Amino acid sequence: MPELATLLTTSPKTAVDKSTLENHQVENQENLGYYLFLPDSLSCNTKIMVCVHGISRNAKQQVNAFRHQASNHDYIIIAPYFSKKHYRGYQRLEAGVTGYTSAEALNKILHDVQEQYTVKTDKISLFGYSGGAQFAHRYAMLYPEKINKLIICAAGWFTFPDEGKTYPYGLKITQNSVTKIGENLPAFLQLKIRILVGEFDNTNDPGLNRKKRINRQQGYHRLERARRWVNALQGKCNEMNLEADLRFITIKGCGHSFENCERLGGISKYMFTPDN
Repeated sequence: MPELATLLTTSPKTAVDKSTLENHQVENQENLGYYLFLPDSLSCNTKIMVCVHGISRNAKQQVNAFRHQASNHDYIIIAPYFSKKHYRGYQRLEAGVTGYTSAEALNKILHDVQEQYTVKTDKISLFGYSGGAQFAHRYAMLYPEKINKLIICAAGWFTFPDEGKTYPYGLKITQNSVTKIGENLPAFLQLKIRILVGEFDNTNDPGLNRKKRINRQQGYHRLERARRWVNALQGKCNEMNLEADLRFITIKGCGHSFENCERLGGISKYMFTPDN
């Protein structure tokens, strides 16, 4: 993992006197790395934002894009690095060559941060872009009790709240399913969820999963798929008599570009400010 080779350290369990961006590896887990942004100081009120990259593995770029907003709003940023070699199917919470799933890997990272610094990581806000948005909504389905706020941007495709379709298309469990992801559906549906996608992210581009099954179920591009998923969540809430906290946000002037979505669309305001 060349880009995680350099380990920058601060003294654990001590006050942090300036903001820092560090590379870390979980102890005794050489294939489990993450970026960590620490604000000027840590307190019992410091919050956690986990940012999950897409298939470009641009974890460091995400942290650098969001670090100023994080500092202004007293957030730590944790950005796991799921290498292609070790976590090829991380978006679907599949087990990697390490023997545990990407969801379990994130849990190990959260525990590592809590052990090193005077912060609690049992509740997080969770952001994902593209493939990271796939991971984020499935992780939140699995562990809704861990989530304060879920922000997903430009997901390629979704797990629908449909017990009649097998995972990862829906919630039906099979012998080869990754996890019993539908057990906590009512709690997931009541989370604060923000779904963002660029207004021009409306092409069936080569980076998109274009399986016929997904096209039929979810649509032919990210914008259409996001709308169908939001409608499915709202419909399930209505069916179960639950109150949803959903917002679907179209990012003006943007296609499928993380840099443009942040620079032009200001997606970080939906992550760190409590009223969005």
